[in-house]
Amino acid sequence: FGLHLSTELGPVAVGAYGFVGTELDDALAKNRTVVFGPQAAISVGSRLDVVAVWLERCDSNPGFLASGHEEVVTRGGFVEVVGYPQGRDGRFTVAALYNLVDSDDPAAERESAALTGSFLLRRNFRLVAEAGWDVEADGWSASLGTVAAF
Repeated sequence: FGLHLSTELGPVAVGAYGFVGTELDDALAKNRTVVFGPQAAISVGSRLDVVAVWLERCDSNPGFLASGHEEVVTRGGFVEVVGYPQGRDGRFTVAALYNLVDSDDPAAERESAALTGSFLLRRNFRLVAEAGWDVEADGWSASLGTVAAF
């Protein structure tokens, strides 16, 4: 069961997300997952959006062990800033993103940042370039590509 509530308070949108679910594997081991957290977004004029989301997740048995399992808590979120240099109807956008995940499971921990630029070539065809820094891997990544919809 999931629920997402959101409302606008002037230029700020605030909301909350919640999810509760139970999953069984083939051996009938059970994991109960609970996810919840707040979100906020603000539009600054016609040229800038800022979005922030924070979630906390609790798994009762993420390894689906028959016995001897322990609860794992994972929390994290992101902050994204999107700029529209030519306004919202312009062809260019620039975005900066920061992600952080902290968990009782070390394999789930992540921290990264990215900077993206895009150009709308046609109404349904966008060119995209992105550079990212993965703090956990201590390395850079870069990509060039297209986004198309038909």
